[in-house]
Amino acid sequence: MEDGQKSKDQLIAELAELRLRIEELQRKYEDHQLALKIVKESEEFFRNIVENSPDLVAIIDVNGRIVTANHQFRESFGYQDLRDIARRNIFEFILPEEVERAREDYALLKKKGIVRNLEYHVLKGDGTYVPVEFSASKMTDAEGNAIGFFAIARDITKRKMLEKALRESEERYRELVENQGEGISFVDGEENFVFANPASEEIFGVPPGTLPGRNLREFTDESTFKMIREQTRARMSGKKSTYEIKIIRPDGEKRWIRLTAMPRFDENGSFTGAFGVFSDITQRKFMEEALKESEEKYRAFIQSASDAIISCDSEGIIISWNKGARDIFGYEEEEALGRSIRMLMPEEKMESYIETLRSSISGSGETLAGRLIETYGRRKDGSIFPLELSSASWETARGTFYTGIIRDITQRKIMEQELRLANRELNAYAHTVSHDLRSPIATIEGYAQLATKACEEGDRELEKKSLETIRRLTGRAIHLIDSLLEYAKSGKLEGEMTEVNPGEIIAETLMEYNESIHNSGVEVTVKERFPNVIADPVKLHQVFSNLLGNALKFMGDNPHPQVEIDWETREGMLEVSVRDNGIGIHPDLKEKIFEPFRRFNHKRDPGLGIGLSTVKRAVEAWGGSIWMESAPGRGSSFFFTIPLAKSL
Repeated sequence: MEDGQKSKDQLIAELAELRLRIEELQRKYEDHQLALKIVKESEEFFRNIVENSPDLVAIIDVNGRIVTANHQFRESFGYQDLRDIARRNIFEFILPEEVERAREDYALLKKKGIVRNLEYHVLKGDGTYVPVEFSASKMTDAEGNAIGFFAIARDITKRKMLEKALRESEERYRELVENQGEGISFVDGEENFVFANPASEEIFGVPPGTLPGRNLREFTDESTFKMIREQTRARMSGKKSTYEIKIIRPDGEKRWIRLTAMPRFDENGSFTGAFGVFSDITQRKFMEEALKESEEKYRAFIQSASDAIISCDSEGIIISWNKGARDIFGYEEEEALGRSIRMLMPEEKMESYIETLRSSISGSGETLAGRLIETYGRRKDGSIFPLELSSASWETARGTFYTGIIRDITQRKIMEQELRLANRELNAYAHTVSHDLRSPIATIEGYAQLATKACEEGDRELEKKSLETIRRLTGRAIHLIDSLLEYAKSGKLEGEMTEVNPGEIIAETLMEYNESIHNSGVEVTVKERFPNVIADPVKLHQVFSNLLGNALKFMGDNPHPQVEIDWETREGMLEVSVRDNGIGIHPDLKEKIFEPFRRFNHKRDPGLGIGLSTVKRAVEAWGGSIWMESAPGRGSSFFFTIPLAKSL
């Protein structure tokens, strides 16, 4: 029917339908752009780099001046350098006839905080004006005060041209349909193609002009065709819908299309078929699958890591939390997400780290990204522990985000401390061996030479004395070596940890020292009914022997020397005390008294200075602790703990 033969209502109806088609095409175009943006942003997320937003983005201050604009913005409007537009008022770029309306819209933006889909003609760098659609929202500081506006613009020149073409004539629309990159077709109630544009035939993979007359069943599997028939029944009831289907082209290639179908009825209201606009979304599907696989791999990697991997936004709000973080900090994922990173920091470290984070974000200080730093963390139970942190940042349209990889280095710090102590002991050990053993060996050598000479001269008396001295010095050297071996073994759990009664060990020790106790007149009292403990009996004997021996050795001239061995239980541990009223220890030596190879009274203690360090290593080997209280002339009290037996 020619245009002149159509009624006004028919023309209006067809014009309205054409508008719907154009709007659907525009939505498809926008969906396509959005898919590209999502994929690009996802890729940038994994690479921690965002170069440009696909939208035209600008930031405007509260006075209407342009603060910055992204590369897309400048390129689309033909401005090569940001300096060409920065600090200029936005109204300078609006078509003069539209400035008054623009000012009213800007006032509305300042009042409501957001405006959408405002259309103006904007000045390009070459002096021409282009139609643009703007949306903007208010940016606020922490107190809610406006600091500027975030604007997104879209060049709608193409859309305006399409609208103009639609208004001019239906023929122009037909030309547009024939040359569209989107598929446009009409199928009857039996799914037979009645009309199809070239883009449709290209998508379906058939020669030009051959798609009309063919049925959709030829291009789908049974389940897809069943879904299409269900959609057609919905068309018959007047419903419009958008859905996705998979087609199989004649060459066997599978394609995904996104289809929007609208019902058509004749003058009598009978269903004649459906008008469809569709696009090939195969590439988008591939990208979505690739993104999904990438995200799954990323999440699997993150969740399998033993280190804590935590992501947060620029405000320090946690957005990602893995199992390693749960194991280290003690918070479940649902407890951590949405909370501030501050909860993982000790109070005394919090402000300094937050300040470092702020300066890193603002660019005014040294960046945290790429650095490996040592600091402290706070677990859910409140305990503080040392950690090692490396971090990275990435930018998106939503702002700056940070990911930190955190390792609990408690054991490493303990090992480092133990290594430092071991090195210190090794140095002291080397000094002791070179000094204390060298002396008797050198003397032995001298007496050996003397014995040899006496033997040659037949001086039996001198030879005998020399050999006796050699034997005595050899015994001294063996004693020193045995003491070193005893010390070396004291901190190792190579003995048998068993249930033992300390009272029995004390009784054996007192028998060994019976002669010394009797000769010195020391009064020894022992609290009865010791509970059983879990310890190595040999090491426990070492402890009591050293403590009792020291007490007897350093009594001084006390006319009433006393040693008291007492006990009490505390939280699953037996606390034992050995007190004497001897010469005591100066407070300055309190921290050094347990260090190995230290002798504080050479006259009274000719040994290696490892007795108390041997005691300390033995006590710590079974999980206990040891300490002392003393004052010069007022005696000494040594305390140590042993795990109680479960039977108690």
